Amino acid sequence: MKKFFTWKNFIKLLGLLVLLCALAYFLADRARLHAGEIFNRQMTKYSATLGKIKVQKIWADVFGNVYFDKLTWSDFQGNPVLEAKSGRIRISVFDVIFKTIGLGSVRELELHQPVICIGFDEDMHLYFLEHEKKEARKQLHEHKPVTLNKQFFKDRVPDVRLILKDATLSVDYPGRQFIFHDLDMQANITNHENLELQLSTDRFDGSIIGDGMQLSGKVKFLKQGTEGRLNLALYEVVPASLGLGKINLPMTVYGDVSGELKSPIIKGAVSMKELKLPPLIFHKLQGNYEYNQGKIILDDVTGTILGGNVEATGVYYFDERSYQLNIIGRDLMAGAALKDNKLRCRADLNLRMNCEGPGKPVYSYGAVTSEGGSYSLIPFSHLSASFSNVERDLDFTNVELDTPFGTFKTDALEINHGKVKLNPIYLVEENGKVELVK
Repeated sequence: MKKFFTWKNFIKLLGLLVLLCALAYFLADRARLHAGEIFNRQMTKYSATLGKIKVQKIWADVFGNVYFDKLTWSDFQGNPVLEAKSGRIRISVFDVIFKTIGLGSVRELELHQPVICIGFDEDMHLYFLEHEKKEARKQLHEHKPVTLNKQFFKDRVPDVRLILKDATLSVDYPGRQFIFHDLDMQANITNHENLELQLSTDRFDGSIIGDGMQLSGKVKFLKQGTEGRLNLALYEVVPASLGLGKINLPMTVYGDVSGELKSPIIKGAVSMKELKLPPLIFHKLQGNYEYNQGKIILDDVTGTILGGNVEATGVYYFDERSYQLNIIGRDLMAGAALKDNKLRCRADLNLRMNCEGPGKPVYSYGAVTSEGGSYSLIPFSHLSASFSNVERDLDFTNVELDTPFGTFKTDALEINHGKVKLNPIYLVEENGKVELVK
């Protein structure tokens, strides 16, 4: 039996490998030489429908990567729509070699420091905006809208991996604008209908201001519309940007996004160390929320206030920046609330707070009760009152204070800019006799 391994066979095998490597390099180098030409041809093709796309410098390697500097996409009027400092496109080497370039030949698109401005109308039709124009909304209908559905991606978008590094992205929607800075994103499109997304940004502003965001999950492009299931996290959100008082201590928001992207439903949790809703300051707040069509329903919110505990529910309207809150407080320090150290008792609070939007006063009203304490060393077994508050004007009505001497009653007690004004106070004795005290 002859041995297969001989020096002669080894040399033949080695020669075959060298020949294959040389052929592979020759084909790859051919691809490199033609990649730039193919890139320019494809950009010219897209320019016929999207406007003018040009780069300042272009070169390629043997692995199908086409690199470029200073990409500019301008509309037909010459207004910049997208700019990128540099980038890369990876094209199928075999498609280049055999000259079968088509929509599916692009494997990756990577942009460095791009500036992208897009807009959506009420039906989530996509528009690209001129990022140098301040009144972006006026420019929306100057461009042909794009409907993001399965047919659009099948006809125009390849199964590609899109990478953005250190991007600035501005998203415009009727009544809202979001600007994301230092954004990194990876998006994978498969079967012309599935999008897998990972996105993070260091800071964002516009209709809401914060210092960090993460968004990840999957989006499916259907025949009619787009559905997604995404995980959202917003960090260091400034409450003042939402119209929640004048405090800038941040809050954190987590959420699960589902449903059609033109009307998503977001369910999640929110937490913040402090929230100032004059005249009250809440601490260590955390709770759940549900967002649907600009309306945020708050539920199971807990925290602390005036040394006691608080539970709350409410509704927040994102576009109007208005809110309605229902608050139950237990075991609160009544003296701290009235800034009166003569009043020593723990009280329960039933409070409603309404605000119609930024610049509008916060209107509060409710009732307070206590089951015992003292005022100026005079003990009492029960205290109850109704109250209303607008900015720094606090009015108490139906005040009743049960003491060993009888029940003190008054119809009005006003605290205006820290000054107390008392209406007549009456003492109702156990025998029913009523006396004017003050």
